[in-house]
Amino acid sequence: MMKKSKKAIFIILITIIITLIPTNHTYALSDLIAGAQGFITIGESATTSTNGLSQSSVVDMSNQILSVLIPLGTIVAVLMAAYLGIKFMTGSAEDQAKVKETLIPYVVGCIVVFGGFTIWKLVIEVFGASLG
Repeated sequence: MMKKSKKAIFIILITIIITLIPTNHTYALSDLIAGAQGFITIGESATTSTNGLSQSSVVDMSNQILSVLIPLGTIVAVLMAAYLGIKFMTGSAEDQAKVKETLIPYVVGCIVVFGGFTIWKLVIEVFGASLG
């Protein structure tokens, strides 16, 4: 008996919610297509978008970000290498084994960080030169 009353209450609530949803807005397919065409036209028409971004400003901003992140990544990598080196030299055999286990993620992390920076710089220079 309890299950039937819960189902009935649930169905009544769902029906009330559906009937209260406002339906005074009609979205025609033509409005959607017109909005999409306007978006494409804005993107194709100008090198400067409506928010003031140009290709050269994106390249300049990217270069500024890289000029901060590359030295920061280098400093972190060198400090981590120094820490692991000191820990390896002063540690016991068990500590040395833990340091050796840590070296693989450290090397992979360095490859990812500096490889990512290199790819980013390469993409910005190649596409920045071809676009600007």
